[in-house]
Amino acid sequence: EQLKNPCRPSNLKCAPPIEFMHLLNMTKNITEFQERVNKTRVSSNLDPPEGSIDAIVQAVACKSEIGWRTHSHKLLIFASNDRFHLAGDGRLGGVVIPNDGRCHLDTEGRYTKELEQDYPSVSQMVDIVSKNEVNIIFAVTRNQVSLFKKLSSRIPNSIVELLADSNDNENLNIKQIIEKKYKEMLSEVEIVHNKVQGVDIEIKATSEHCQGKGTNKCKSLSNLGFNGTPITFD
Repeated sequence: EQLKNPCRPSNLKCAPPIEFMHLLNMTKNITEFQERVNKTRVSSNLDPPEGSIDAIVQAVACKSEIGWRTHSHKLLIFASNDRFHLAGDGRLGGVVIPNDGRCHLDTEGRYTKELEQDYPSVSQMVDIVSKNEVNIIFAVTRNQVSLFKKLSSRIPNSIVELLADSNDNENLNIKQIIEKKYKEMLSEVEIVHNKVQGVDIEIKATSEHCQGKGTNKCKSLSNLGFNGTPITFD
């Protein structure tokens, strides 16, 4: 009965706990998105840690299922109020097979390996996110900021933002957090290269439109981004 309604003994009716479930493909239909969010039922779990790493891996690895485009700016918003499970935690439930980091969703979008594979490791998740060039916003409550800042320090192009609650007027809400990160994505260009043994390559931004010239990064001097302005590197 507790699994059917993990919010017991309160009067709140919750959905059964799940590791990860994909509810809606990428869409430009705002109305459809709003309706799906409004229909989503609140859930809970029986122990404090959440399957956060599992969820991020599935959200990134399931490219066609989610609807990620190949050539696009990818932004993943992760919101949480608790810590996350780590590789090895599955052993407590008898799950010893290492996570393979692949997409495992059924036709309804539900993750299917939660009782067969252990949680992914942080290093595994970082590798998958980095290879797919996904920007992540960790929007978390105050008690989790320190933990997620440590996690974010290992993930390129990720930030941690303090999630506002209903009584908080000082911190950013989700909408403001997304707007802030999206503007940052459009206002910075970084040139990277594959390392070749015996060859030293140095790239420097030289454009007058760059803030902090002389590195392989060019950050726009304008809050509106480059807006089609050509920039140069040497």
